[in-house]
Amino acid sequence: MIPAISWISRWSIAFVVGWGAGVVIGPVLNSYILAQVFATFPWSNLKGQPLGFGAIGNIINAFILFVCVFSVLVYFFFSYEHKGFIGKTAKLGIWVLMIAFGASFGSTVMARISLFIGRARFLVQEAEP
Repeated sequence: MIPAISWISRWSIAFVVGWGAGVVIGPVLNSYILAQVFATFPWSNLKGQPLGFGAIGNIINAFILFVCVFSVLVYFFFSYEHKGFIGKTAKLGIWVLMIAFGASFGSTVMARISLFIGRARFLVQEAEP
């Protein structure tokens, strides 16, 4: 309303934004980011696992998961040129992404086909004309 003192409104907006960010950043960092990072590491997947033949499979699975996530992150890290070790790791990351997206798409297609088969079966066998 008064152009000469309009700069004062910035203080209240800065306070609200700063307070909101300060209150929210801790829980969001803990629940969304750190929980997923710690769930990716192999040792967090092995807590409470009994020793035996199944534990070896869990160790191998955790190691494969860690290598796959690491390779995908290297692929998305654009600061270095993809040559040498980084290039090979990035290529593995591309393959991991292609397999994951292919499996996800295949699962979606199979679910839709299953729904179609169920509906077609109902129409052919059980629906009265």
